[in-house]
Amino acid sequence: VLSRNPYLLWCFSIRIQTREKTSEKLKKLGFKVLNSSANFIFISHKDIYAGDLYKQLKENGVLVRYFAKDRIDNYLRVTIGTDEEMGTFIEKLEEIIFQRKKF
Repeated sequence: VLSRNPYLLWCFSIRIQTREKTSEKLKKLGFKVLNSSANFIFISHKDIYAGDLYKQLKENGVLVRYFAKDRIDNYLRVTIGTDEEMGTFIEKLEEIIFQRKKF
């Protein structure tokens, strides 16, 4: 079905490109990014606990998923959006990380 629909192929390729670009930017910001073939990624920062990061992102209008469960309690689940949405996500993360480094 997918191979017969050029529009769907194009949509998937754009989403994959956005996921890969976002993952690389996150790694440069000190995040561990688990490999993904889905429309989301799991991320963890080396210095910022995921629960705290979740709260700060939410306060800044960015919604991600946080699960207070064993083995994933220091990870955020980030759904891959448009390039613009992911750009906003990265900008907010940079602001949060910068603010933390000031103290």
